[in-house]
Amino acid sequence: MAATRTTQRRRGATRRRTTKKAVSEEVEEVDATEVSPATPEMHYFRPIHFEINADNVDRAVEFYRDVFGWEINKYDSPDATMIYFMVKTGADTEYGVNGAIMPRIDFHATTINTISVPDRDEYVDKVVNAGGKLVRKDDIPHVGLFAYVMDTEGNLLGILQPSGEMM
Repeated sequence: MAATRTTQRRRGATRRRTTKKAVSEEVEEVDATEVSPATPEMHYFRPIHFEINADNVDRAVEFYRDVFGWEINKYDSPDATMIYFMVKTGADTEYGVNGAIMPRIDFHATTINTISVPDRDEYVDKVVNAGGKLVRKDDIPHVGLFAYVMDTEGNLLGILQPSGEMM
């Protein structure tokens, strides 16, 4: 049985993990399991990954390591020509999202957010039916079913149906 820590929250404030008692403020107790970022269940429709496009990938890797202290490692891809660096922005027990640094797709490319979905093909259809476009579909081993899509404003985003290995 897992131990449960209690956190406190000021009314109307964002939940914070703390063991300090609020001084002369009314507080309510919140079970820490409600806010734990390490829950094993997948939550859909939230950004889960970003991709930073770079003209010079090595320079970008050095920049983000030096400025933010991110852990950045080359992705060991089955496709030997793929240049892709996985970015871990913080501890797995902290809120946040991890991502990647990759060569710029084209001169308009900027940061790409990836959103988790329960069924990639269903959501590709939803994007297209809402006026967006399918750019490319990929099946990524040990990750899941992926697609790049474009919204109605020309913004590129990723949608990912995670494999069981990611969950």
